[in-house]
Amino acid sequence: MSYAFCSYGPQSASNLMVQGSINVLGEPAYCFLPAVRSAMIETAGDSCALRDDQDQIVIRDDWIWAAPASQKMTAAYMVIENHGSTEIALVSASSDASRVFELHKMELENGFMRMHKIDSIKIPADGIAELKPGGYHLMVIDLNKELKEGDKVSMTLQFTQDIKKSITLTAKPRREAEK
Repeated sequence: MSYAFCSYGPQSASNLMVQGSINVLGEPAYCFLPAVRSAMIETAGDSCALRDDQDQIVIRDDWIWAAPASQKMTAAYMVIENHGSTEIALVSASSDASRVFELHKMELENGFMRMHKIDSIKIPADGIAELKPGGYHLMVIDLNKELKEGDKVSMTLQFTQDIKKSITLTAKPRREAEK
């Protein structure tokens, strides 16, 4: 976590009072905040802290299906936690491993499972979105190389509110991933 510079004097144009923050002397605490996009302010007692987007979004249980050289597409899965106070949405992904990424959702329609391309996957405030087989997932299309079990794939996820998150997924064989 990175910290903001705090002072206890009067507010100036370059300082910002964090609502409800009081120093140990019972006076308002002011925090100097440089121009920072998509950052949230936390207050804790007598300190002012700047929380970056890395703290708002947590990615866990992330993996990608291994794919032989003859297979040009696969899928990636993960659990996305939103620790923020507002809803966000996953809107895209990018990686050197593939040319195209699409957000998809599997749904039961007339007794058949059908896959649909979607524009975004919403993650509610203080909630989660689970990308898993048979539900939401990230289609990885036009792979640049074979993905063998244990291979690592670096990926950048783009969310609303100009939030980006870089992750590294591990390739798993289908038989292991289905356990």
